[in-house]
Amino acid sequence: MRSGRQWLLRIVGILVVLVIGDVGAEMLRVSYWSPLDTKQVLRIFTYLHDMPRADILVLGTSRARAAVIPAEIEVLLSSGLGREVKAYCLAQNGGNAYTSWLLLNDAVAVHGPPEAVILELSPASLNSNHTNVARDLEHYSSISEIVSAARWVDTSDRLTGAAAGLFRGISSLTLYGLRFVYSDSVEGNLASYRRLKGAEFPRKLLAEYRPPPEPNAVRRPAQHDTAVRLTRRLYMRDYKVGGAPEAGFDAMVEFAAEHAIPLILVDPPVTPEYGEAIFAPTEFAEYRSAVDRALEDPRSTLVEADVSRLAITQEDFQDLTHLNPRGALRFSRFFAREVLLPVMVERK
Repeated sequence: MRSGRQWLLRIVGILVVLVIGDVGAEMLRVSYWSPLDTKQVLRIFTYLHDMPRADILVLGTSRARAAVIPAEIEVLLSSGLGREVKAYCLAQNGGNAYTSWLLLNDAVAVHGPPEAVILELSPASLNSNHTNVARDLEHYSSISEIVSAARWVDTSDRLTGAAAGLFRGISSLTLYGLRFVYSDSVEGNLASYRRLKGAEFPRKLLAEYRPPPEPNAVRRPAQHDTAVRLTRRLYMRDYKVGGAPEAGFDAMVEFAAEHAIPLILVDPPVTPEYGEAIFAPTEFAEYRSAVDRALEDPRSTLVEADVSRLAITQEDFQDLTHLNPRGALRFSRFFAREVLLPVMVERK
């Protein structure tokens, strides 16, 4: 009996330490300090810890990060609106709508609501069986968010991710306190994220950029097949709209409506052969039905960006799914002038 009570006290003590660590990391804005395993989350740390509030936030995956040049958007919007406009990209590799909601929620907690949110959305974004929900629980969630997400912890990898996520706060605090030991190894990343505002490409690199050579006739089909298989396995397996990704999307729609903020949906360009192979018509129809339901909500502030008028060519891609600097410049200019500027003028 006494032994049981001691174990209970130990467990309670550990939980108290974890909660204190979680709250402390959030208060000090270091929850995303994990430079030793997932350096890409330092893009989020940089925004929360080092950067001013952005008027435009970009959420999504590496496709959004390669398509949007915040500095270019800032210049065009500032000129068009006659005032300074700031932008930042929080997009994370392999994200889904749940990832984006967790990041938006944390960004607003620190800096307050932006003026507009750009959300990369595609069928994979809403797949309940998206592999990286487990990663979301481990690297992007507070303890309270893990508890709220308990109903989606239905696989062993998600259980492992949730368990690891309980230690995120105390781990981040410890690593941040010891940063003097290894600061030289991460300072370059932090400086780059500040300079690029979280995105992939700067404006100045574009003039000197040279596209990589085209894959030969043998390699290109092999690259295509590999990319499609990988995407299907990681992001589109057992496709069903729902779970944490759909809940994340619904939460962003609700948040944007509540704050009267435009939530601008965009699916950045991919090469035609990849786009045609990545999802079945029935999967797209299920995804489209979910988006249409959100658009039909009378309170919705959703805006669907039509980028079909932007003639992207093969020369604008660095691979099958990501734009290169030249393509990113063309996309950013079009998006700023044809989508963002009209939306923000109307909002005034």
